[in-house]
Amino acid sequence: MSLLPTLRLSFERLAPTAAGDAVIVAFSGGVDSTALLWGLAELARRGELPVTPVAAHLDHALDAGSAARAARAARLAADLGVPFVSARREVAAGRGSASLEAAARQARYDFLEDVRGRRGARWIATAHHLDDQAETVLLRLAFGSGLAGLAAIRPRRGALVRPLLSLPKAALQAAVAAAGLAAVDDPTNADLRVPRNRIRHLLLPALAAAEPGLADLPERLARLACRAAGARERLERRCPAPEASGPPSISRAALAGLPPPLAQIELALLHSRAGAPYPPAAAARRELFRQLAAGGAVGCDCGAGWRWEGKGDAILVRRARSEAADGFAYTLETGATARIAELTEST
Repeated sequence: MSLLPTLRLSFERLAPTAAGDAVIVAFSGGVDSTALLWGLAELARRGELPVTPVAAHLDHALDAGSAARAARAARLAADLGVPFVSARREVAAGRGSASLEAAARQARYDFLEDVRGRRGARWIATAHHLDDQAETVLLRLAFGSGLAGLAAIRPRRGALVRPLLSLPKAALQAAVAAAGLAAVDDPTNADLRVPRNRIRHLLLPALAAAEPGLADLPERLARLACRAAGARERLERRCPAPEASGPPSISRAALAGLPPPLAQIELALLHSRAGAPYPPAAAARRELFRQLAAGGAVGCDCGAGWRWEGKGDAILVRRARSEAADGFAYTLETGATARIAELTEST
């Protein structure tokens, strides 16, 4: 499917719009964001999508040419007849312990949300595409991510939408060329010190060259992300949202009956909904399942000041009380014999 029909259908399904709705477009001026901005402007001009696109450009000040690229992006938006908003933030100076890539990404989303609020816009749109999705899946695999990580880039998260996620980059390049537009080239996208760039420029081409059957690898990886997202959604439905009257919980029988990988995901969902750090540590999970298998009372620490507790047929996660509980369990990783004073003194 070509860009314009995909874009229109994506908004209809993911982010319904009404006349006068503004959409903030994350606009670097590169090929991808130019395709998105042109597509929204063209659909609005034709009356096929009732939106007013606004181009939002953040200059991260990461290299000497960033200001010139911002000026070119402004001219490109003007050529498309789209309002342009920009800001300059020196990301490198204020990133703290975060990686440069992570700090730049956070600064960009903070800026986009600020523009959305000031403009009274309903949606923020980014130009992530199928090739971005494939790269993200490989990155998550490399770092050992679980099911949530393999779901990779989601089509929508709150007010943020990615309407081009089903299209390969080649389709976006073709649309920009057909429109006669000259996108801005960002040299930081070729920096091989960035893990994503190594996957894009080295790993994926090497895999395709070594194994012709992997020519469609980006499409396969995107399907994997879609399946992982679907599996996670089904697991989330098994773990009901917490009620206002009590902490989040899950059925003891349901948890005990799950295979270990799915049980781990279920516990991570439980922790997420409770506001606890997640996923819980492997040692803590082993202690919980030991107690479940024993069939008796359940109560054990799960890290960072949180605790699992049994209540009827439910397992709850809640903040540990500061005072000593009547029942307790220790989760230890020692590799040796440990002396527990409370047990010694009571026998």
